[in-house]
Amino acid sequence: YYNGSKLPFAAAQMGQSFRNEISPKQGILRVREFTQAEIEYFMNPEDKNHYKFAQVADLKILLFSRDVQVSAVKRPVLTRLGDAVRDGMVSNETVGYFIGRTYLFMVAVGINPERMRFRQHLQHEMAHYAEDCWDCEVECSYGWVECVGIADRSAYDLKAHEKASKRDLSAYIKYDEPITVNELVVEPNKKVLGQKFKKDAKVINNALLSLDEASALDLKAQLESTGEVSLKAYCNGQDFVISKDMVTIKQEEKKVNGRNITPSVVEPAFGIGRILYCMLEHAYYVREDDEERKVV
Repeated sequence: YYNGSKLPFAAAQMGQSFRNEISPKQGILRVREFTQAEIEYFMNPEDKNHYKFAQVADLKILLFSRDVQVSAVKRPVLTRLGDAVRDGMVSNETVGYFIGRTYLFMVAVGINPERMRFRQHLQHEMAHYAEDCWDCEVECSYGWVECVGIADRSAYDLKAHEKASKRDLSAYIKYDEPITVNELVVEPNKKVLGQKFKKDAKVINNALLSLDEASALDLKAQLESTGEVSLKAYCNGQDFVISKDMVTIKQEEKKVNGRNITPSVVEPAFGIGRILYCMLEHAYYVREDDEERKVV
């Protein structure tokens, strides 16, 4: 992958999006076709700290957390962003960083910070794979309007693409120093398998190499107990029976310099039309004592 094979890695894009909006309404706020900009920020799922988070940690932002939404108060609370991450209200520094940068962007284009809040999705609103989601909502004449969504989508996207495309989308994480690990090794005996199963030997070989650790250990236990085992569960229903001399399953100690992981992704998505509408509405005013003088 790009970025010199290093994480974090980000890609940004902007274009047209479409949805099945049965009854478009609210001017340009609910339409079938709209302009959207988004960032896909890939990172190590075990280290979601952000190296620039300190730049936004001291921002005080109106946060409408999940707990506050279900409380009696139901009002966003002006909160220091660093405190929100430290206390676990915001799940990690990377989500917090993009909340902070989104806040700065919205203020820079003219959104009134007193009429802007970041609302955390309630548990039933989030996708099953999401770890945290916040919407930047702006108050306008239509009420509170969602303009930006910031979601920690975990590693679901890449795992789903891997499964569908049959391509490796993992990232290699290099350790600071090599470490010693115990690794389960499955070694099919190709010569014996070829003599016994002829053209089916390749199917059996691939099935053995694709075993996860639990399945391999179970197979090893059965071979040691009975001397043979069926591979029907691993060969798409084909009932091949192998013996102990056809495969070696063992633990090996080896030094490794790193490992492959499936990156998590945080996705900030911006509705350009909604942002422009709210920006114009927030900028509009009528001069005192002169209602004919309308200013944007």
